[in-house]
Amino acid sequence: MVEPSGQSAAALDARRSALAQRHAEVAEADRMLAEAANAAHTITVESLAALDRIEAEIASAVAAHSVDAGPAEARELQRLLIAKQREILDMVTRARDQAHEKAAAVQELTEVYHTSV
Repeated sequence: MVEPSGQSAAALDARRSALAQRHAEVAEADRMLAEAANAAHTITVESLAALDRIEAEIASAVAAHSVDAGPAEARELQRLLIAKQREILDMVTRARDQAHEKAAAVQELTEVYHTSV
């Protein structure tokens, strides 16, 4: 094999160095993308579990509520339902905010992937 000499060797070294740097940047972007995807999955799983828990609490309260219940019991059920509605709203708002953060992070990563060497 012929050894490059002079300027061609320097150019080859510079290109290798640039490719190594690019490889490191893309590897870091891959790690960040995997982290964002994992976080999105975790957010989804936790949100679904919270909704399932709230659904069970509401079903239990409704099942325990008598049709013949008086006004005090009806107000108690109403307060519970309003509290659960607030929980759902808070949970959805948190999940949406976290999703927007992850989407912004992924959008920034697209710039890394689109940059050519």
